[in-house]
Amino acid sequence: RVVFVIFGALLVYLLLFDRKLLRANLIGLAWLAVGALIALGPMTVFFVQHPAAWLSRSQQVLVFNPAVIEHSR
Repeated sequence: RVVFVIFGALLVYLLLFDRKLLRANLIGLAWLAVGALIALGPMTVFFVQHPAAWLSRSQQVLVFNPAVIEHSR
């Protein structure tokens, strides 16, 4: 889920601080992006269409959930 954020942060870092490394690894980074899109694309489309499915489990087990607090007593 955070691969796109990490990949974007890596690209920004390389653009700002190390363009030589970016140019040397451009083909590998492009293949990384293609692989991430193939692997995460269908899941991303599903979660955009059904955001409740993405958050439902974390809301159930959240420490501040009233049901969890009541169970902990």
